[in-house]
Amino acid sequence: MPAFFVVLGMHRTGSNLLIGALDAHKEVAISGELFQEHESSRKFSGSTARGEYYRDDTDGAAFINQHIFHDRYQQTTVAVGFKLFFSHATFGPASSVWPRLIEDERVRIIRMQRQNLLDVYLSNEIALRTHEWWISPRQKPTVIPPFPLETQTLKRFFEWATEREAWADQVFRNHPSLVVQYERDILRSYDACLSRVQSFLGLNRQVIPPRIRKQSVRSSWEQISNYHELKRSFQDSPYTAFFQ
Repeated sequence: MPAFFVVLGMHRTGSNLLIGALDAHKEVAISGELFQEHESSRKFSGSTARGEYYRDDTDGAAFINQHIFHDRYQQTTVAVGFKLFFSHATFGPASSVWPRLIEDERVRIIRMQRQNLLDVYLSNEIALRTHEWWISPRQKPTVIPPFPLETQTLKRFFEWATEREAWADQVFRNHPSLVVQYERDILRSYDACLSRVQSFLGLNRQVIPPRIRKQSVRSSWEQISNYHELKRSFQDSPYTAFFQ
């Protein structure tokens, strides 16, 4: 039986880079965002290696059991997993995914985290505006003019993200877990990070160059036109550090 795992967290935390590296490993069978919101998106970019995708109004846990977490893999397959964001499978039959994962303490959790939540939100806004969710190492990032962000929208995102991280700490506390932090691991020590992930999943060490590159080329204060106004608004709040 292979090791089952989930790459868990928020968007724009380095998950595409890690998924790409694991997909290139000969001992891994990995799927992407199986439970993203729209079925049309799942059909084209959220399917399993065999082309199955989650249909609306079907049971999420049953889909995992039938198409992901089973023993019908080649003997050379050591680890099997998929990517799941906190925003995925939040309602309807798909939501059974969460108790399925929480109750099975054999499932290994790779937690993708990014300390600066302002950078998370900004990166997502840039991707939405450029329609570029990842770029190859040979591509040049698209640079767009500075734009403003809304204080209350940011505050709601900071609160939601902080709550989700705390919730995951609690419900997955008994699972084998590995934290991959964007600033520390993805940006500064990719090779060492990948080695730790491979060890965590019981894989043989394999050197895998990054398949994608960082998209944001400007700092947050350069990209956000009302940065200093936002910084004043969040002064002395729990989120002050995001504006240092």
